[in-house]
Amino acid sequence: IIDNPGIETLSAEVEKFTGIILGRWSKVNKIIRHKLQGKICRVRQKYGETEVTNNHSLMVVENQEFIEVKPNDISNERTLSNIDIIPQNLDLIDKIDITKIILDSNIIFDDLWVFHKEGKTKIKRYLTGEDLKSFCRLLGAFVSEGSIDRSKYNKDRTRIVNTKENWVRLLLGDFQSIFTIKGGVGKYERKDSKYKLKPIWVFNTRSKLVYIIFEKLCGKGAFNKRVPNFIFNLKREYQIEFFKTAIEGDGFYFDRKIRRTFEYTTISLKLVSGMNVLGRQLGYKNSIYFHKIRKAYRIRFNEGETSIINTHIDEEYYDGYVYDLQVEGTHNFVDACGMVVLHNTWNFRYVPNINNRKFVQWIAYTAIDGEAHSGGIPESWKSTLKDADKIVTYTNYGKNAIGKSMPEELPKIEVIPHGVDINNFYPVSDSERLVLRKKYGIAEDYIIYLLVARNQFRK
Repeated sequence: IIDNPGIETLSAEVEKFTGIILGRWSKVNKIIRHKLQGKICRVRQKYGETEVTNNHSLMVVENQEFIEVKPNDISNERTLSNIDIIPQNLDLIDKIDITKIILDSNIIFDDLWVFHKEGKTKIKRYLTGEDLKSFCRLLGAFVSEGSIDRSKYNKDRTRIVNTKENWVRLLLGDFQSIFTIKGGVGKYERKDSKYKLKPIWVFNTRSKLVYIIFEKLCGKGAFNKRVPNFIFNLKREYQIEFFKTAIEGDGFYFDRKIRRTFEYTTISLKLVSGMNVLGRQLGYKNSIYFHKIRKAYRIRFNEGETSIINTHIDEEYYDGYVYDLQVEGTHNFVDACGMVVLHNTWNFRYVPNINNRKFVQWIAYTAIDGEAHSGGIPESWKSTLKDADKIVTYTNYGKNAIGKSMPEELPKIEVIPHGVDINNFYPVSDSERLVLRKKYGIAEDYIIYLLVARNQFRK
């Protein structure tokens, strides 16, 4: 657990009367990590997806307010909440210092240039105006069509590949305007899906400095590509240069009714998430589709609203760490892949880890209204409940669920039902019952049941 990490996260709130989901930046009070060996849920709908544990709540909007639901409660009639408007940083920048965005012990610099301590290649230290636009286009091209290589025969090679010659040559011009190394453009041929030879154009350069810049900012390998962090803080004109070049590299445009629509495909979750956030910053609506066989994401921008939701919930085995946040104020946070709103962490793992645990007594009050797929409670709860001095459930159902997984803990479980204010809720007289039955057209011999609970399928 990391207390007060000094960061903010994008969270959400529902605007009264309109029901619009607005983004806001909220303080993160805690970051919580724990080990998980078991199943997680990938929940996908048209406008986004998220991966959560079975007991983590997602947020949906009903009656213009957020309510919590579990993954298996999501359906085609229940839409995942995602942010309509991202708050824009008021301090957008139009100038960058390369030494502030590239942190590497091999990089040295003076007042004008940045260079590698073992090489001669230099890049301008401060980029603004057309130079910054050139840099943004190079980064956009690299996340889509670029690669870096440090193998024996391709040492420190950086290249960008595309079928459009003019596009590649424009990138060469961008490169030469900010770097001191020239680079070059070459051509080779390869067979397409119809076994016809097709010309491929390649921008190519070998430089330790260029290699480090693209690796640090954009990631290495197709699965690890990402949008550089500083792009989100640039003024719109520079963001557009990155965004447009990335789409031109690994996407395409087409006309759909009266809208110009464009798609982008990648196998990198980091990249599709970053492109989604950037697209939302630029004012585009979008949908995200995950191809299960190809393991690839397709994001489509500028698409209108639709009533077709098509919920998909897949369970996947996971062995590793899961992370959660405790957020101040809104008590929720946003997953970048579709801007899906997730509930704030329960944080019930915090107490067992505090200092001087032996001097503290605490009660675990559990809200159990369902069982894990294995029966009983989730495996990740056990260590916390075992540590508690007392466990309280509000139903025998909850007590029995814990007992299935942890029979040795049954002696310390107490059932305390929820209370009722008898000044507001009390039996009425027989004469009043008859008046109410007559008012609502209910026959005197009908038996009436009332269930006070959330409207869920299992209830």
